[in-house]
Amino acid sequence: FVWKGRKRHYCSFRSGGNFNKIMKKFLLYLLGIFLLLFGAAHACNFKIYNFGDSAEKSQETSFKKMGKPDPYGGLKIQFHAELICKEKSFENTLLKYFFVEDKLVRITLERVMMKDRNLMDVFYKHYKKKIPDQVNKLEWRGSLEAESQDSLAFYLVANLDNSQIEILDIYSKRHSNLIEKYLKNSNDKDN
Repeated sequence: FVWKGRKRHYCSFRSGGNFNKIMKKFLLYLLGIFLLLFGAAHACNFKIYNFGDSAEKSQETSFKKMGKPDPYGGLKIQFHAELICKEKSFENTLLKYFFVEDKLVRITLERVMMKDRNLMDVFYKHYKKKIPDQVNKLEWRGSLEAESQDSLAFYLVANLDNSQIEILDIYSKRHSNLIEKYLKNSNDKDN
């Protein structure tokens, strides 16, 4: 408002003034927060454990109870991804976490009888390696290997009887000595 003599006159600010600037900033922040929350709700972080973590570390204590120890000193925890992922692309995906000496050393994702290549998309997203563009990814069969700073990954698509299987296998590079020790131990006990 503006004072003219003893009367007050209200006027609208054509430029918007500070209030409009503040509202624009507030709405942009609100939109940003909404997009972050929406994106997080539809993403699947299948790495509920980091390499080297103990099986006890998961906030879901029920996962530890799903574990099956083997006679060679390993522990495998497996369950369907729908327990932790709401994203449709992880539907019918089996997650396997493998521990040696109570340290996570391997993560495996498996999909059978699915007519898509969602694990190939995950492999590409994390490792930036893909099949040639001229190849139809639904018809492609074979394997790919990739490496990051902390892991080795193997991606495989193969035919089964009247179906197909898609596997993404991720190994910890830092804990490769534990994997080797486990394999040696299992070979020694089998012989």
